[in-house]
Amino acid sequence: MIFKSKPSMRKHLILMFLATSIILHVIVGAVIQHTVQTHFYNQDYQHITEKFAAIKRFNLTGDFDDQIVKNLDISALKIWIIKNDAVSYQNSDTALPIPKIPFLLNQKNTKQSLDWEHKGNRYLAFSFAFNNETTLVMGANINHHIEFFKVAVFFKVV
Repeated sequence: MIFKSKPSMRKHLILMFLATSIILHVIVGAVIQHTVQTHFYNQDYQHITEKFAAIKRFNLTGDFDDQIVKNLDISALKIWIIKNDAVSYQNSDTALPIPKIPFLLNQKNTKQSLDWEHKGNRYLAFSFAFNNETTLVMGANINHHIEFFKVAVFFKVV
């Protein structure tokens, strides 16, 4: 006669505890990661919006003047001026993806962003209406965000 042993209540409780702990850990980790990503995105948007407001405030002619960029010391930001659907000015050698220009022209003054990679660096950019003919695109290198999440995922796994 073969006896089937009934799992003990202790083993059953331990398995339930472990399963609940793992599920809870995954949920809390996902919520924290989403919160941090949203914080980074909002922080970048706020920073870029403040710089755009400063450029508009110091602009006296109504047309974009690259001297303003030099005077405000915002060299950490990448800036592109789009006139007539073409880039007419940029303050770095970082290329703006040409196929994405219509997206940027349609998303002026919104929180919609463009995220792309160029020469191993990741960039996040927002577009703003500078005047009727000119769109100002401002972007920032977000490699530090990517590295943060690589480290966070490493520690989450370990």
